[in-house]
Amino acid sequence: MSAYIRKIALEGKIIRVNAPEIRNISVLLGNIASKVKQMAQAVLLAQKNQLGSLESLRAKATEASSEYHEIQAAIQSKTLRMNEIAMLQKNIGTYRKTRDVYTEYQKKGYSKKFLTEHEEEIHRHQEAKKYFDNLNLERLPTISELKQEYAALLAKKKKLYQLHRPEREKMMEWRIAQYNIEKLLDKRLTGPADSSRSPTETQTEKHLSSQPVRKGLSAPAHRLQQTRSGLRG
Repeated sequence: MSAYIRKIALEGKIIRVNAPEIRNISVLLGNIASKVKQMAQAVLLAQKNQLGSLESLRAKATEASSEYHEIQAAIQSKTLRMNEIAMLQKNIGTYRKTRDVYTEYQKKGYSKKFLTEHEEEIHRHQEAKKYFDNLNLERLPTISELKQEYAALLAKKKKLYQLHRPEREKMMEWRIAQYNIEKLLDKRLTGPADSSRSPTETQTEKHLSSQPVRKGLSAPAHRLQQTRSGLRG
């Protein structure tokens, strides 16, 4: 018998399998075991959170996704405002530095000779003023006010980042659980529910409905709600 030929028992029968096929079977069994483990984790997660149906699981996954994207949007909003403040501070600084030169330019009746001698300063002053006009500000804020606003936004952004990663992980956990249980029940993600229920479907939903559905916010959602009012401003 070749060194690459082995005999294995399969359902009481002896069959001849070569070494590459044994390796392929090993990989296949490993993949099956991994998928079974993922399915079990999904069912346990649903049971732990007292979700009694596939619909409640989908709602939980949607809730987790909404909480994550809300935090992400708040971070982006504060980042945008911080960038605006930085640009505003830059233009205020430019405006102040070139104001005397521009005032002298006006006093000289917009002299071409004076413009030639101070063209860069005058151009920068005009660009800064144009920037302010485009913002339609009732009054120009002081540098001190802008620094205070920037510091407050930065503090809130740091707090949001502390929530960002755990909320993302929670969203991924629920989305994966939703996918695995839907696959177990042979349901499409967006397809209509089938009125005829298979034995596998019925048995799985019995596992999910071991306890009543918990009402109210989850702990992470409650934590997010507590911080939301202070972080949004």
